[in-house]
Amino acid sequence: MEILIKYGSFRFIAEHISWILLKINLVVVNWGFSVMLLTIIIKVALLPLSYMSYITLLKLKRNKSELNSVTKKQNKKNVTKDIINLYTKQTTNPINCYLPILIQTPIFISLYCTLNKSIEFKRAPFILWITDLSLMDPYFLLPIIMGLSIFIQQKINNKVNKINNISKLLPVFVTLFFLWFPSFLLIYWITNNFITAIQHYLIQKYYEEQ
Repeated sequence: MEILIKYGSFRFIAEHISWILLKINLVVVNWGFSVMLLTIIIKVALLPLSYMSYITLLKLKRNKSELNSVTKKQNKKNVTKDIINLYTKQTTNPINCYLPILIQTPIFISLYCTLNKSIEFKRAPFILWITDLSLMDPYFLLPIIMGLSIFIQQKINNKVNKINNISKLLPVFVTLFFLWFPSFLLIYWITNNFITAIQHYLIQKYYEEQ
């Protein structure tokens, strides 16, 4: 019961993530950099799933005009059949967008639980002005970087999903929301966002060159 309360429903995954984090810190000897390295390792390990999901989104975006023409046909009875034939012809399965996300979700929930329940961050310094990872950034620089990471992600993903005016304000809302969050969680989210942005940029570039 104690383990369940500490790590939540995905305790089996969380316990292994916690073990990896401890091993990383034995080498790095800095909990802030350990969080960054752990996040990078998990993102790289899940890259095949991220690739499958994002490449499917790019294919759906490219084929959107054909899909629209199919759905606008007068004979509505054959629309579903035509859509299936279109996806088969273009080797595109929309499920590939969501299945990888469903698989990754328990892992990232477990990672969050592991970090959020770790007492090692108490009074643990990171760099320069961050002298206690369990406290908020006194100069609010990490929340600003967090908002910047969201902005960069939006710019890269704009080719897949056009950003509307409300979504453009998301970096500002995120910055304000995370102002008082502990530094170690911000380090995790910033690292995760920048690695995701790099992955999406490289996948887009690879897809466009095909």
